[in-house]
Amino acid sequence: MKRALRAAILAAFAATAAPAGTQPPFRTMPTPGVRHYLYEVIQTINGTTRKGYRTEFDLEAKGGALFATIRTTAELDQGAWKPVLSDAACRKAMSGTEARLARVQLYPLDPATAHSLGSSFLATCAPPAIFFPLTDILNVAIIPVSSAFRVGELRAVGETLAYPGFEAAFDRSGESIQETTHGGDVRLAALDPRRALIDWRPLPADITTVERSMQPPMTLRGKEHWAFRVEIDRRSGAIERASTSYDDLDLAIVGAPASVPHVRISRSVTIQRQ
Repeated sequence: MKRALRAAILAAFAATAAPAGTQPPFRTMPTPGVRHYLYEVIQTINGTTRKGYRTEFDLEAKGGALFATIRTTAELDQGAWKPVLSDAACRKAMSGTEARLARVQLYPLDPATAHSLGSSFLATCAPPAIFFPLTDILNVAIIPVSSAFRVGELRAVGETLAYPGFEAAFDRSGESIQETTHGGDVRLAALDPRRALIDWRPLPADITTVERSMQPPMTLRGKEHWAFRVEIDRRSGAIERASTSYDDLDLAIVGAPASVPHVRISRSVTIQRQ
């Protein structure tokens, strides 16, 4: 089950500018430059089925904007990582070159792009192994820079600030999603001379997803509960590491008898600077 349940919700905040006033004890917008990262997600479905992606990418901060460049990507296939490529036409449509598969702008995003993550974000021909990692990368990258999550208002270790709930819709790569969040909070978990640790903890979200890649299409409804911890270099604002603290879904198949087990998914995401 290929999914990006949070992407449209977080992207809806991606165009929001940082707040004015006193500065936090760490940078929230990275200093200009290119940084190299490795992304990996392992997804376990009902305790046995394992899927995942492994992606090498760059984050570039330039002129107050953030860009992601996908260099290589692979899909977990029977316990091994299988490289995923795209044809020349699709690579060009994704702003790819001989040296990269795709390049996208993460921040800021115009409202229409942020709402749907459609072709103005990334060409619709993009393989899932490129598109879905980008959704997690987007999520992590905008947590510090978007004022909607209030990270820029944190001042003291242990301080926690709430942000409001909202709704979003998503339709991409054979999957249609509607999600309603009920808010959440951010917390300054730790601060030392080099780094700041930020916990981003949404409340459980209500989700309806339609898997159109299946015949007939299958509708699932339930909840997702997740959190990320993001490590930021205090001086440069660069993300050093990010990982899920937890990410669990409990989905029921709409129209199925009560005896049919729920679809329970757990995801482990890590983003590590190289």
